[in-house]
Amino acid sequence: DYVKVRALISKYTTKYIPIISGEWGWSTCDPPCTPFTFTGIVSPLTQAAFLVRRWHIDALSSIPVSIYYDFVNDGTNPSDRESNFGTVENTYHNISLPHIPKPSYTAAVIAQQFFANLPLLKAIQADGDVFVLVYGTTIKPVYSVWKLSGPLDVSTCSTVPDRMLCPYTDQQQCVANACCWNTIPTPGWGPQCYYPVRHTKANISFKVVNEDVCLQGFDYLGRQSFQQACPDINGYVTILASSDPQYLVQI
Repeated sequence: DYVKVRALISKYTTKYIPIISGEWGWSTCDPPCTPFTFTGIVSPLTQAAFLVRRWHIDALSSIPVSIYYDFVNDGTNPSDRESNFGTVENTYHNISLPHIPKPSYTAAVIAQQFFANLPLLKAIQADGDVFVLVYGTTIKPVYSVWKLSGPLDVSTCSTVPDRMLCPYTDQQQCVANACCWNTIPTPGWGPQCYYPVRHTKANISFKVVNEDVCLQGFDYLGRQSFQQACPDINGYVTILASSDPQYLVQI
C-alpha cells in the first residue's frame, strides 16, 4: 500500500512528501460488539503483537511517524468497540498507577526498550511471511523476527476469537473457506463470518550479522523465549518463530 501511495504522489509532484501512518489500531471488545468497526476485533494479546509488528513494518517502509489509536480506552463498556482500542484501561486509579495496562502497553514499552533510537540497518528477510529485521549497528545488532505461516499451534472458533472479519456473507462459503460462522446476532448486523484464532510456529534459519556470536531471545512482552542460539559453520541461526515478534540480542 505504501508503494502505491508513493507512486500516486510521484504522479503529481516531484517534491518529497513523507507518508504519515496515523490513527490505526484494533479493538479488544468482548463479542458481540457494537457498533461495527472496519479494523476487526482481536484479543488483547493479538492487539499487542499487531501493534509492534506495525511499528516494525512502518520502520521498514521508511515511515517517519506512526501513531497508534488509542492510548487509553475511551470507556468502560467491554462490549463497545470504540471504547476498547486503548493500550490501557479507562478507569483512573492513582498517580503511581494511573491506568491498568493492557498487553499492548507492555509490548509498546518493551519495543521501546529494545529499539528506541536504533536505526534500521537492513531486512535480512521480509517476504510477506518471514520477517527478520536488524536494528542498531553491525557491532551490536538487535533483531526483530516473526513468521506468519506454518503448522497451526492453535486454530479454533473460540467464543473469544480474534474477530477479524472473513469476506463471506453466506454460511456455507464461510465454513468452506476455513472461517468461523457466528450465529449470535450482533445488533444492527446479521451473523458474521470471522477468522479463527490462529497461532503458528515453525523453525526458520537466517544468516546473522556476526557469525561468531550467539543470540538470546525475548518475546514481544519481554519474557525470555530461548536462552541461546548459536550460528552454524555457515553463519546461520535456526530458531522457533511464530506470528508473535521475538527480539534477539547478542550474548
